[in-house]
This record gives sequence, structure tokens and C-alpha cells, in this order.
Amino acid sequence: MTNSITNAVREYARELLDITDLPEDAMFLELGGNSLSAVMLANRLEEDFGIRVCTEDILVSTLPELDEICSGLSA
Repeated sequence: MTNSITNAVREYARELLDITDLPEDAMFLELGGNSLSAVMLANRLEEDFGIRVCTEDILVSTLPELDEICSGLSA
């Protein structure tokens, strides 16, 4: 499940931010995300995986940190 969450986080971020290249060390906010796109990402993760992620965590986390948060919540 962890790998599918990791893939989903990246795919959803690509779709929401309309970008193809996701640098590993960038934060969602630095990639062009905002509070609305963070809410949309959080909603998709809850709908698809049943995990609740705080929008603040999405905005200030790098992708690997966000993966860890999501994986921890799904355990």
C-alpha cells in the first residue's frame, strides 16, 4: 500500500499543479501549490485511501516527507 500511496501523491500533485517534473526536495508550496490545491490533494487521498492529511502538512512538506506522513497514517 505504501508504494501505491507514494505513486498517488506524485500523480495527484502533477495533475493539480499541472507539472510533469516533480523535484524530490521541493515543497508542495514551492511547486506552485496553494491552500486550495492542498485541500484538493487531501480530499483525493482521503477518498482513495481513507487517510486524512492536514493541508498545512501538504503545503510545507517535501514529497518524501509527505510520503512518510501518508504512509504513517495508512498503517
